[in-house]
Amino acid sequence: MFMDEIQKDPFIKGEQQLLKKARAILKDNGYYSLRLLSDQKGVFCVEYPKFFLTANGYAYHGNIVSSQKEIIHRAKICKKDLVVYVDEDHTFYIFNPEDIINDHWENMRGYLLMYNWNITLGKELVL
Repeated sequence: MFMDEIQKDPFIKGEQQLLKKARAILKDNGYYSLRLLSDQKGVFCVEYPKFFLTANGYAYHGNIVSSQKEIIHRAKICKKDLVVYVDEDHTFYIFNPEDIINDHWENMRGYLLMYNWNITLGKELVL
């Protein structure tokens, strides 16, 4: 995909805006990021001292969230939790990546392998 096509992709732009929004909320609550993780399509994850942050617009069927396989395995290797911001209900959920790896199903989104799991594997992160 060419860069101009990527910039026009509403799904990618929307996902990046959600991550930007989630990062701002965390910053307002005293959480400071270490670095942004990105690929040719842009930022897909934010690393914090104790967790990795990703975002979903909503929980599919009310209780399913997803993230790139790479993010979940990176969190496991770094011994950090995964935090998913769900914009629909303005809530952050925290997960142990081991739990996701042990109880998920996969799908491809373009060239990305995604892990999908039930939101009940984690708990709400109270800010």
